[in-house]
Amino acid sequence: MLFNAELEANFLSAAIKTPLVLADCSRLTESDFGPTNRMVFSALKACATSGGDYSPFVLIDRLNSLNVKVADEIAPAAYI
Repeated sequence: MLFNAELEANFLSAAIKTPLVLADCSRLTESDFGPTNRMVFSALKACATSGGDYSPFVLIDRLNSLNVKVADEIAPAAYI
């Protein structure tokens, strides 16, 4: 599958700002994202399905707890 990192980042940004975006796109899975955004989407989806808040702060905390580095070098707080 071909990936577009900019499009993925725009979608994830919209999903963080407007939670209904993620609910409207229920067919999306981790495999629909490139390596850079896959972990961010996975953490975002996990927060949403658990019924919890997934503000940028919660998402960053979740990624940090998993010791995730976006693009293998960028800290989640700098990326989100």
